[in-house]
Amino acid sequence: MSSEPYTHRFVDTGVWEGPSSIAVSGDGRRCVVGNSQINGAYVYVLKNNVWEDESYFSSDTYDDSPSFGNTVAISDDGTVVAIGSPMETPDDDIRPTIPDPDPEDDDDEYNSYGYEEGGVVYVYMRSGDAWKKHILIPVRSAPGNHMGSEVKLTSDGRTLVASASGSVTVFTYRDNVWTEIHSFQQSGTKEDVNTSIDVSDDGSCIVIGEPREGEPGRVSIYTIRDEIWHVEHWTVDTTDRTPFVSISGDASRLVIDDTVYVHTEGQWVREQRIESDDGRGFIRFSRSGNRLLYCLHGIGTCICGSYRSPAEPWIVHVFERRGSSWIHMTTLHPVPVPEGANDDDVWYPDIPRDDVNSWCLEACLSSDGSTVILGPMFVESRYVPVSEFVLN
Repeated sequence: MSSEPYTHRFVDTGVWEGPSSIAVSGDGRRCVVGNSQINGAYVYVLKNNVWEDESYFSSDTYDDSPSFGNTVAISDDGTVVAIGSPMETPDDDIRPTIPDPDPEDDDDEYNSYGYEEGGVVYVYMRSGDAWKKHILIPVRSAPGNHMGSEVKLTSDGRTLVASASGSVTVFTYRDNVWTEIHSFQQSGTKEDVNTSIDVSDDGSCIVIGEPREGEPGRVSIYTIRDEIWHVEHWTVDTTDRTPFVSISGDASRLVIDDTVYVHTEGQWVREQRIESDDGRGFIRFSRSGNRLLYCLHGIGTCICGSYRSPAEPWIVHVFERRGSSWIHMTTLHPVPVPEGANDDDVWYPDIPRDDVNSWCLEACLSSDGSTVILGPMFVESRYVPVSEFVLN
């Protein structure tokens, strides 16, 4: 057994602008890397201990605000991939028909402008060696709705949850068709700030973190019983900021920002606040709920961690649940690029930068928490590879 706390492999060592989002399959052997800067997403597969480029997806629509790959999700078995394109204006032939609210007004052009930057979610389903594409748009889209700002899949990839401005939509896959089954509407949500979402393995529990304009944030926990959605609202101290949420696959544990709650005897009880001498951050669960990532944030905070200061590196702590306590396992850092890379296009994590303002770190776990994928975000044409860490 290795004396090191983990083994490391590069997932992607090509030079390209930093990824916007990453996701990994349940077994840690297939990874999707979205990059909204190039309107694309790559799928990598682990073969013979080497990550290989398997597939490439791109948007059907070109526009001046690329966003395809802004957020990604993947099913447990790696055969379903969801990709959000929140700034996209869908072409006429893929838009659902929306009733004109004022049919006597010939100049309102509702169906033409009703989708301007309404957003699109693409779902790719693998059968054999081929991927079949599905395009999802809410029935009631709206200009600037930014559907697909965040996407989540259930473990089997048959239910998808997607956030937009002021709403969260649920789709299910039945009889070879994706169908919209529910939309949760939020009022008072702060504009131009993403909503945080997560979903349990079976889709029976959906958690939404909402930033509120000039008010404390709100977390909504939706559970379905007897085909009826029931909701519990929590007010949290995150004025004008999104409360980050994550839920375990069995919906027994919930994270709000840096605090873990456990569901017992019909109610949520605070279990532990995850703390670090390095600062305060956000948490991401494995589906099994036995491990979590504590991603520190500072300058340029984005969904899951960030570069902390011009002189300090990114930090991601790994915790493991033992009984009712969360114990620190190890600390992960982005790994510098291998020798031979073009120094003009590559940024090494150990080189301080004075103009750090939007460099953030994305992180995800395999279902059992044994594999961690780390990738940088928005690095202004400088590059750090996406990395895999297998925890020993």
